[in-house]
Amino acid sequence: MDSKTYFEIIQSNISNGNGIFTIKLNPENEVYEGHFPNEPISPGVCNINTIKECAEKIIERKLFLHNLKQCKFLSLITPAKQPTLDISISTTALDENNFNVVAKVYKEDIIKQVAEVEYDKGNITKACYEAMMNYEVEITSEKLRSSLG
Repeated sequence: MDSKTYFEIIQSNISNGNGIFTIKLNPENEVYEGHFPNEPISPGVCNINTIKECAEKIIERKLFLHNLKQCKFLSLITPAKQPTLDISISTTALDENNFNVVAKVYKEDIIKQVAEVEYDKGNITKACYEAMMNYEVEITSEKLRSSLG
């Protein structure tokens, strides 16, 4: 991976306006140095840009974020501890140049480990355990606009 790139797509499956991407974060990239020293996390703006770039692969156009309807970061993404993530994206064309994009970023292995330990200890309910087993960060864009429009 080029040290200038903070992530790379290592696998993708695209079909009918939807995609599943496996990305690898580059913990050596300078973007993580100041966010935060000694415990770098992926900046939210980088997470959103990663999703935008994956959406561009589905739509096959350059896009820019026009409106961000909802964005929830329920957990930190730590490149050194969680260098690989899965992203599922669904896109819907609103018209020729505008698209609705819904993306979910999964860090299943870490969340599942915590869920199993906490459930086994009796610290969380079964409903909480099941929610953690389906952990997601959801980003819903009202509109991503094609740079062609």
